[in-house]
Amino acid sequence: MVKAVLFDMDGVLVDSERYFISDANKFFEVLIPTWTSDDFANISGRNAIDIHEILTRDYGLKMDFDIYIEQATAFVRTIYEKKVALMPGVESSIATLKEQGVPIALASSTLRSWIQMVTDRFKLEFDTVVSAEDVDKGKPAPDIFLKAAADLNAQPSECIVIEDSRNGVAAAKAAGMYCIGFRADYNVKQDLSHADMEIDDLGKLPEIISTF
Repeated sequence: MVKAVLFDMDGVLVDSERYFISDANKFFEVLIPTWTSDDFANISGRNAIDIHEILTRDYGLKMDFDIYIEQATAFVRTIYEKKVALMPGVESSIATLKEQGVPIALASSTLRSWIQMVTDRFKLEFDTVVSAEDVDKGKPAPDIFLKAAADLNAQPSECIVIEDSRNGVAAAKAAGMYCIGFRADYNVKQDLSHADMEIDDLGKLPEIISTF
């Protein structure tokens, strides 16, 4: 029986990933001259702390974390507050799950202040919101999803996670949760093979979840 549904934010609730793939590559190219679009898959789904660590360790970035976050926040603000839209089917699915009394969580590797840009703009409400700052390890570690489940008094085996990235799917499976991989035109390069199932229409979520 499903006791809770846990949503990733970027690429699931909002179409931010399509902008991150294009605009973020330009952002990272300024920081890392050797950066290519193929490098984006390595950081997709990870939190800002881990991304800075990867850029420093693997790509030779020489920038203090505070300065990096300041520049990254200015960059994402233009995307979250001006460009993104809700994914088709998200709003109706959330409304239906609430009507059915299914607890829902937003569990994202994003910083809480970045999450709030999205929830405030689109007036999204969840029973709990877990950000990268609420746990010790970000995705692909399971911490974010385990914290969300605990907040909702649900066992991991009673949770369904909606994810669109390789790291997110890995985190959900490491948490012992059923994972639905969301496939869209922007994430065709993402390896979702470890998800329990894939969908390309978020509007069908309540119907799918009702079969569990």
